[in-house]
Amino acid sequence: MSNVPLMPMATAVWLVENTTLTFKQIANFCNLH
Repeated sequence: MSNVPLMPMATAVWLVENTTLTFKQIANFCNLH
């Protein structure tokens, strides 16, 4: 997937703070399995 963020951990933290997504959804999006 070419759409993966360059800094997945930082992106995940930002998403947790700025969206209503669950951590599981964010981890899936950022490939933090």
